[in-house]
Amino acid sequence: MSTSKTKSIPTKHELCIYELLKAGMSGIHKLGSPQKVFGETCLPTTISELGLKRGLRISRVKRQHIHRAGGKTSFTWYWLADRNEAAIALQILNSLRLQRQAAPIDDAEARTLLSLFIEPAKPAA
Repeated sequence: MSTSKTKSIPTKHELCIYELLKAGMSGIHKLGSPQKVFGETCLPTTISELGLKRGLRISRVKRQHIHRAGGKTSFTWYWLADRNEAAIALQILNSLRLQRQAAPIDDAEARTLLSLFIEPAKPAA
């Protein structure tokens, strides 16, 4: 097996999924942690890729923001839909970590991350 240096560097999908998990139902936006943590400059594209290429259901909503000059603009917030989706995201994250020979997220942290999400809605009887 190759021990290439690039194997130890997390992918942007891995980093973004981890940020989505840590944010819980509060979500992430392009002015927040993705830009600060891993230099993400095109969060909408990465979110789209996570849906199209990884099959994640990511909720989104536009919210108002006051920019530094005092004017209004809007940004999109993104979050994993519910605890089931967060569990799927955690599986994908651990799979990506294993591909680069990194340890999976430990059970205690996994439980903490999943506790940040609501239970999925139960179907009507």
